[in-house]
Amino acid sequence: QFYLEPKSNHCCACGATDSYIRHAIVPHAYRQYFPVSMKSHLSHDVVLLCPPCHERANKAAHARVADMAEELGVPLEHDAVEQKLIRDQAAASAKRSARALRMDGCTRLEAARAGGREDAAPPGRAPLPPTARGSEHKAGSKGKRVRVAALLPPERRSEHLRVIADYFSLSATSEVTDDHIARACALEPTSINPKWIPHGKLVVDALGGPDDAHTLANFVRGWRQHFLDSMQPKFLSEHWSVDARVANSSGDMFGGPIHGDRAMD
Repeated sequence: QFYLEPKSNHCCACGATDSYIRHAIVPHAYRQYFPVSMKSHLSHDVVLLCPPCHERANKAAHARVADMAEELGVPLEHDAVEQKLIRDQAAASAKRSARALRMDGCTRLEAARAGGREDAAPPGRAPLPPTARGSEHKAGSKGKRVRVAALLPPERRSEHLRVIADYFSLSATSEVTDDHIARACALEPTSINPKWIPHGKLVVDALGGPDDAHTLANFVRGWRQHFLDSMQPKFLSEHWSVDARVANSSGDMFGGPIHGDRAMD
């Protein structure tokens, strides 16, 4: 009957009607690793909460996640042996140097043109739109204000060129071209660690994996009970139940197909 009854927009905890947020009773971090029949948008486990109640529910959920991690011996994200992101320090250094060189080339080109010369930026520095940083200015021969604070000293330019040359395995800084600098500027030093395993997957695997439907069903019902205990919702449907079906499928284990599942979508 829960799926057939009319749905009203109000916080199921306090009854507020002016503002509400969809709250997943079972965190998505776990549900995304459930079998298809259990991770669909089953509206029974998505409720409406006002912002204050939603914040309170999230705090309670985070506490349960921490307890569960300790109970199952599964690390939380920030305690994982393999971190989610890895950073290529060489690529990061090359990108910083390339951006500094491009900025320097831009500023030198501005200065040259303001001084009445149409010289290109020094070799290896591709000009950019006039966005060079710096607060110090001086007037050129044509009266233009030229930013000069971002100009790199020769030794710093040499250091940046060396970083680029080393990254691309060039034998000398004189081999650095605009193309090398452009490619270095486009580098993405941070990437997903292929050895990283999300906390949610570790928990689901510790419970027996997505094929252990009975254990996962008890897991879902445990989260439902936790929601009741922590939030004590006063405006939840009388047809809502901790023991309601867990899978949105026609599988024999969970009964027949669910109708009206899109009531709160």
